[in-house]
Amino acid sequence: MLRRDNSAESNFDRRRIARLSELAKALGGRLVVIPQWVERRMPTTVHPMGGAVIADSPQRGVANPFGEVYGYPGLYVSDASLFPTPTGVAPSMTIAAMAEHVIENLLKNPRQSEVGAL
Repeated sequence: MLRRDNSAESNFDRRRIARLSELAKALGGRLVVIPQWVERRMPTTVHPMGGAVIADSPQRGVANPFGEVYGYPGLYVSDASLFPTPTGVAPSMTIAAMAEHVIENLLKNPRQSEVGAL
Protein backbone atom coordinates (compact mmCIF):
# COMPACT_ATOMS: atom_id res chain seq x y z
CA MET A 1 0.00 0.00 0.00
CA LEU A 2 1.32 3.43 -0.92
CA ARG A 3 1.76 5.66 2.11
CA ARG A 4 1.97 9.41 1.99
CA ASP A 5 4.09 11.66 4.16
CA ASN A 6 1.96 11.87 7.30
CA SER A 7 3.04 15.41 8.21
CA ALA A 8 2.08 16.77 4.78
CA GLU A 9 -1.18 14.81 4.76
CA SER A 10 -2.00 15.98 8.25
CA ASN A 11 -1.39 19.62 7.30
CA PHE A 12 -3.48 19.20 4.16
CA ASP A 13 -6.27 17.51 6.12
CA ARG A 14 -6.36 20.29 8.72
CA ARG A 15 -6.55 22.98 6.03
CA ARG A 16 -9.19 21.07 4.09
CA ILE A 17 -11.39 20.49 7.13
CA ALA A 18 -11.04 24.12 8.21
CA ARG A 19 -12.05 25.36 4.75
CA LEU A 20 -14.95 22.94 4.43
CA SER A 21 -16.15 23.97 7.91
CA GLU A 22 -16.07 27.62 6.83
CA LEU A 23 -18.06 26.83 3.70
CA ALA A 24 -20.63 24.79 5.61
CA LYS A 25 -21.04 27.58 8.20
CA ALA A 26 -21.46 30.20 5.45
CA LEU A 27 -24.29 28.07 4.05
CA GLY A 28 -25.95 27.72 7.45
CA GLY A 29 -24.78 24.18 8.08
CA ARG A 30 -22.00 22.34 9.82
CA LEU A 31 -19.37 19.96 8.54
CA VAL A 32 -19.79 16.34 9.54
CA VAL A 33 -16.62 14.31 9.01
CA ILE A 34 -16.77 10.53 8.54
CA PRO A 35 -15.80 9.05 11.93
CA GLN A 36 -13.77 6.17 10.46
CA TRP A 37 -11.69 8.64 8.47
CA VAL A 38 -11.02 10.78 11.55
CA GLU A 39 -10.23 7.88 13.87
CA ARG A 40 -8.24 5.62 11.59
CA ARG A 41 -7.17 7.84 8.68
CA MET A 42 -8.28 5.06 6.33
CA PRO A 43 -9.30 5.81 2.75
CA THR A 44 -13.06 6.19 2.47
CA THR A 45 -15.37 6.69 -0.45
CA VAL A 46 -19.03 7.46 -0.93
CA HIS A 47 -19.02 5.87 -4.37
CA PRO A 48 -20.68 2.44 -4.56
CA MET A 49 -18.27 -0.17 -5.91
CA GLY A 50 -18.10 -3.93 -6.16
CA GLY A 51 -20.84 -6.45 -6.83
CA ALA A 52 -19.43 -7.95 -10.04
CA VAL A 53 -15.86 -8.45 -8.89
CA ILE A 54 -13.13 -9.51 -11.32
CA ALA A 55 -11.56 -12.86 -10.43
CA ASP A 56 -9.65 -15.71 -12.01
CA SER A 57 -12.56 -18.14 -11.55
CA PRO A 58 -16.34 -18.07 -11.10
CA GLN A 59 -15.88 -19.41 -7.57
CA ARG A 60 -13.98 -16.25 -6.60
CA GLY A 61 -15.85 -13.56 -8.53
CA VAL A 62 -18.45 -12.59 -11.09
CA ALA A 63 -16.37 -11.51 -14.10
CA ASN A 64 -13.14 -12.66 -15.73
CA PRO A 65 -10.13 -10.32 -16.02
CA PHE A 66 -11.63 -8.84 -19.20
CA GLY A 67 -14.98 -7.98 -17.60
CA GLU A 68 -16.95 -10.85 -19.12
CA VAL A 69 -19.49 -12.34 -16.71
CA TYR A 70 -18.84 -16.01 -15.98
CA GLY A 71 -21.59 -18.24 -17.37
CA TYR A 72 -23.00 -15.49 -19.62
CA PRO A 73 -20.87 -15.33 -22.77
CA GLY A 74 -20.96 -11.92 -24.38
CA LEU A 75 -22.17 -10.09 -21.25
CA TYR A 76 -19.54 -7.57 -20.13
CA VAL A 77 -19.26 -5.24 -17.16
CA SER A 78 -17.03 -2.18 -17.43
CA ASP A 79 -17.69 -0.02 -14.39
CA ALA A 80 -16.84 0.19 -10.66
CA SER A 81 -18.78 -3.03 -10.07
CA LEU A 82 -15.60 -4.87 -11.06
CA PHE A 83 -13.59 -3.47 -8.14
CA PRO A 84 -13.12 -5.79 -5.16
CA THR A 85 -13.17 -2.87 -2.70
CA PRO A 86 -13.57 0.91 -2.79
CA THR A 87 -10.52 2.74 -4.08
CA GLY A 88 -10.47 5.28 -1.28
CA VAL A 89 -10.26 8.17 -3.73
CA ALA A 90 -12.52 9.57 -6.42
CA PRO A 91 -12.79 6.59 -8.78
CA SER A 92 -13.47 8.23 -12.16
CA MET A 93 -10.01 7.73 -13.64
CA THR A 94 -9.82 4.13 -12.41
CA ILE A 95 -13.29 3.41 -13.80
CA ALA A 96 -12.27 4.94 -17.15
CA ALA A 97 -9.10 2.81 -17.21
CA MET A 98 -11.10 -0.33 -16.43
CA ALA A 99 -13.63 0.45 -19.17
CA GLU A 100 -10.78 1.04 -21.62
CA HIS A 101 -9.22 -2.31 -20.64
CA VAL A 102 -12.53 -4.13 -21.26
CA ILE A 103 -13.20 -2.46 -24.61
CA GLU A 104 -9.62 -2.94 -25.85
CA ASN A 105 -10.01 -6.67 -25.28
CA LEU A 106 -13.35 -6.67 -27.10
CA LEU A 107 -11.80 -4.85 -30.06
CA LYS A 108 -8.84 -7.26 -30.20
CA ASN A 109 -11.04 -10.35 -29.82
CA PRO A 110 -14.50 -9.42 -31.15
CA ARG A 111 -15.70 -12.98 -31.75
CA GLN A 112 -14.21 -14.62 -28.67
CA SER A 113 -15.70 -14.95 -25.22
CA GLU A 114 -15.12 -16.98 -22.09
CA VAL A 115 -16.63 -20.16 -23.60
CA GLY A 116 -16.25 -19.66 -27.33
CA ALA A 117 -17.61 -17.64 -30.23
CA LEU A 118 -20.52 -15.28 -29.62
